[in-house]
Amino acid sequence: MNFKKLMLSVGLSAMALLAMPGSTLTSPVSVQAAAHEHILETYITKQPTCTATGTEIRKCQTCGKITDTIKLPKVANSVKTRTVRKATTTHTGVAETYCVVCQKTIKKTSLPKLTKKCAHTYKKTDTIPATCTSKGSITVTCKKCGTLISEKTLPKTKHEYVTEVTKAPTLTSVGQERTYCKNCTKTLEYNTLPKLEDATALSQDSAELTIGSTLQLTLSPTNKKVTWSSSNRAIVTVNRNGLVKALRTGEATVTALYKGQKFTCDITVKDIECSHEDTEEVILRDATCTKNGLEAVRCIECGKDLDMITIPATGHEWETVVSKKATCDKDGVSYEKCANCGTKKRGSEEVIEASGHKFTYKIVRRATTSRTALVQESCSVCKKKGASKVYPAIEFKPQLNLKAKTLPAGNEVKILIRDESGSVLSCSKKLSDMDKAYYGKVIKWSSSNPDVATVDSEGNVTAVSPGTAKISVKYYTKTLSCIITVR
Repeated sequence: MNFKKLMLSVGLSAMALLAMPGSTLTSPVSVQAAAHEHILETYITKQPTCTATGTEIRKCQTCGKITDTIKLPKVANSVKTRTVRKATTTHTGVAETYCVVCQKTIKKTSLPKLTKKCAHTYKKTDTIPATCTSKGSITVTCKKCGTLISEKTLPKTKHEYVTEVTKAPTLTSVGQERTYCKNCTKTLEYNTLPKLEDATALSQDSAELTIGSTLQLTLSPTNKKVTWSSSNRAIVTVNRNGLVKALRTGEATVTALYKGQKFTCDITVKDIECSHEDTEEVILRDATCTKNGLEAVRCIECGKDLDMITIPATGHEWETVVSKKATCDKDGVSYEKCANCGTKKRGSEEVIEASGHKFTYKIVRRATTSRTALVQESCSVCKKKGASKVYPAIEFKPQLNLKAKTLPAGNEVKILIRDESGSVLSCSKKLSDMDKAYYGKVIKWSSSNPDVATVDSEGNVTAVSPGTAKISVKYYTKTLSCIITVR
């Protein structure tokens, strides 16, 4: 019997009683509907599309009351491309991208004219993944002309269902859970969760554990909203889910508090029976420059620390750090710092003496017969300028002992450089730095035609073959020449 028929039956029965002989109708009678638990059914009142959301309701099968209205999200566009008008040699074409669900055009693309029949060499593949609500596709088009070469439809994927509690059950009312697709949110079914029952007992009222072991306690038939505690957290601990862990030997009581009721479990923790044959050294705390470290000798089998070893402090490793570099005319500063911890050593600051200038000579201007030479001092480190020196102009005028000479092939002749008085000037290349500054480049001999005549660094000329050659010498800043004729 459904709810409406029940209400009609109750109402008719009340009217029949009032109509019996001897009964008097003094005032209107109110008949209250009996309370009941909703048995829900899901209905999609509006299907979602790619342009609009949908609506889903939950309705009681007994009284017809709508308890929930859920908004369904839009479905994803399922996009495809089609050629609306093919391109020709005289007209452009048109390609259209559209949604296969709502047939709405998303974009149009112009296809270029064909210059000749396209071989579709350059291909482009577009993949639209399939979903649980729409099919996918793989289309291959020509990059050059835009012609659709092939198209493959991908089938819909399966729904991936998950379950979540939409209403938690209590001691007085049932709960509900919903199974739906996590991708498209489509509801598969609703299930009713039974009312919670009062806790009756702890899974254990006593237990013996060894150091490092654990025990899972449960409060039957529920673990909801249970507060767990330990009487001695140094011996055993318990987390919010009732998992007990033994830390050291001794006794402790674990208590579960639920709605004012206390349920206890007495825990006794014993040492592990182990021979401790296999051990390992475990560093509990590293040693530093100023503090000792700590190392434990631990049993590999049972995990017990058998001995503690102190690791002495390493001490500082000092290194010199320059905080201020010394220059040519200013002192610098250095100090010692630990390379490990960065501590600065007290009283370690030292003065780094200034290095002083390192002057070198730079030739600013070389001397000639008409001008003086200028040499400037400068520091090679800080580039500071020092004193400058002026050298006099070249006073002598060099000249060759020969202006022209005729030689048979194979003969030699020496060309000499003389001054105005006729004295022979040196042809040596070994000059001091000051001489170089004063005179410029060293002596350099050359021949205009080595096939005819050659010359060495001392001015010795050798006739090679018939012809004419010009022998030149650059004597500091002056260039002199002699014509050699070979017969």
